[in-house]
Amino acid sequence: MFDQISKKKYLCTLCKKEVQKETNHYNEIYSQCKKCKNDILICIEDIAIDNRNNCEDIAFKRIIFYNYDTRIDEELKEYNKLLEYLKEKKYNIFSVFDQNSLRWEYFKELDNTLLKIFKPNTFKEQYIGEGYRLHNWYERILPSRLTLKIGYYLEDK
Repeated sequence: MFDQISKKKYLCTLCKKEVQKETNHYNEIYSQCKKCKNDILICIEDIAIDNRNNCEDIAFKRIIFYNYDTRIDEELKEYNKLLEYLKEKKYNIFSVFDQNSLRWEYFKELDNTLLKIFKPNTFKEQYIGEGYRLHNWYERILPSRLTLKIGYYLEDK
């Protein structure tokens, strides 16, 4: 799937603008869209579409979002219950200082949606879909609001 650097066609997952980008592969890239500032672009070259369509390691998972304010006792209890549940499933948290609210809004729209995704051989506990990269459990870190616990996790269908 790797090739020498060349210009390839990419599509913004939010505004659907097509652009040419230089890259050495046919996967999604994280390069800001000049039209809407989203930073998830998916390769739309024929080889990339064929690879996604013909992948044998396909999974169907439901994405579930959560949002808790741990300053509130009841929400702290619910968050702790969720942590226990996800740890029992052996999920490892993937947390990041995520400052791209456009990407987060795109993901949030998928709440409780059954996603067709595939697991690449490259990274453990990571899934790829049409324009998104997901982990079993992802939590967003907001430096200005550390008491907010915002994230998602994947469930089998």
